[in-house]
This record gives sequence, C-alpha cells and structure tokens, in this order.
Amino acid sequence: MRLQDPAPTKVILVTLPETTPVSEASALQGDLRRAKIEPYAWVINRTFAGSGTKDPLLLSRLPLEHAQTKRVSGRLELT
Repeated sequence: MRLQDPAPTKVILVTLPETTPVSEASALQGDLRRAKIEPYAWVINRTFAGSGTKDPLLLSRLPLEHAQTKRVSGRLELT
C-alpha cells in the first residue's frame, strides 16, 4: 500500500538506450500501473548522445539511441 502512495514513494525506472532494456522497463511500467503504482520518472543511463564523441562506432549507434529515447519519452505521459 505504501508504494501506491506517491507522497513518500517515487518509483524511477532506469534503462539503457537499447531495445531490450527499454522493452523490459516498459513491461515493468505496465505491471506497476496494474498495481496502481505510477512511475515518477524514467532515467536513461550510458547514452552517447550528449558526449560529443567523434568515434565512428559510437556515432553509428546514435540513431538507435535516439529511437529508444523517443520510445521512452512517449511513456512519460501519465494515464
């Protein structure tokens, strides 16, 4: 019951900017919402988007990261 009360509890979903971790966090969000626990925020760890990298391999991953970031940003809307 305490987890359902947003006053003392803030649930933060943390994921990597990759397809499988975002999908798993999304499934967890669905489970939490069915339990009447609304996630407070999402955090995306280990992203290269703001790093200013010039490495060709990392630059090639940026479009994939942007796609996953876009998926996550769509999930922040409260229902």
